[in-house]
Amino acid sequence: MNIFFTIDERQRVFPCCDDNGQEGEPDWIRGEIEAPAYEEHGVPRWKFEIDRCVLRSQEEIQADIDAIPLPEPTESEQLRADVDFLTMENESLEADVEQAKADIDYLLMLTEEE
Repeated sequence: MNIFFTIDERQRVFPCCDDNGQEGEPDWIRGEIEAPAYEEHGVPRWKFEIDRCVLRSQEEIQADIDAIPLPEPTESEQLRADVDFLTMENESLEADVEQAKADIDYLLMLTEEE
């Protein structure tokens, strides 16, 4: 498919519109690619080399996928994580209290034997 596109500093191709015999903007480049222009994560499949568009390597595409930031947790997801953390902290404190009680009982037992 013939398209107009722009490129970034890494020469990745970003389609602007189909080339329907019209004139593109001054900074657009005319070229040909096969659809689709982007892979499933929204990463460009094409790059511009010398005077034509070529498919990017799987390593180039994977590097872009790996650089996609993870989404921020929603308010309910963050609240759930906070509750889980506090629950674990509480269980740990309860275990410490139980151990302290056992230690006191043991010490009381030793003093009663004397």
